[in-house]
Amino acid sequence: MPGDTVIFYTDGVSEAFNPVEECYGSERLLLDVARFNSASAGGIADGLLQKARAFAGTAPQSDDIAILTVKLNGQTPRD
Repeated sequence: MPGDTVIFYTDGVSEAFNPVEECYGSERLLLDVARFNSASAGGIADGLLQKARAFAGTAPQSDDIAILTVKLNGQTPRD
């Protein structure tokens, strides 16, 4: 349906750690996804990446980080 969004991400996003070794986690990721819901696919991916990097701060990146977002546009077909 138009507006539906699918977000693919590597575990390096949800398993990003900050300097005091707290994990970004799935719950925080889902809250941030909701914040960017009205953005474009690129805006969602960029926003999530910025949130994960801001959370990690000065901690070294311990894993790969990749985000791919697909957002359906257009109209639903009529029967």
